[in-house]
Amino acid sequence: MAYSVRTPTPDDIHRVCANARQSDIQELWAAAKATPYATITKGIKLSPEAYAGCINGEPVCIFGVASFSLLTGHGVPWMVGTDLLDLHAKNFIKGSRVIVDNMFANWELLENWVDARNTRAIRWLRWLGFEIDPAAPFGPFGQPFHHFVRRRDN
Repeated sequence: MAYSVRTPTPDDIHRVCANARQSDIQELWAAAKATPYATITKGIKLSPEAYAGCINGEPVCIFGVASFSLLTGHGVPWMVGTDLLDLHAKNFIKGSRVIVDNMFANWELLENWVDARNTRAIRWLRWLGFEIDPAAPFGPFGQPFHHFVRRRDN
């Protein structure tokens, strides 16, 4: 298997949206009444850098860090993945630690919210060193979400 990261193309966006994980679709809708396409295109627009994660050239996720505040160095990490990503979870998890650590070259603090139903993502975020707050109502439907945060020095 060949794993790579590249700048996302319009075709990458289309392919990830067409194959987005059900857990991502549910989370995006609960958080902001957003679709994968709306989230990815907005995320790319708001992120100084965004990437497509690929397996053998096939995009399996698109991710980046949106700028919350350049003045304070706070960024908002985001990702939309496909089911194919889950089939290669072990290799993805290993590579993700390096990528997240590299994000701290540009950001002092990373924070966002994760759907409380997405237990797999919560375990992954903990493994990456993020602090996970207790669930609280979030988004237009008041669904339980966990705020997560990690500082550069963690």
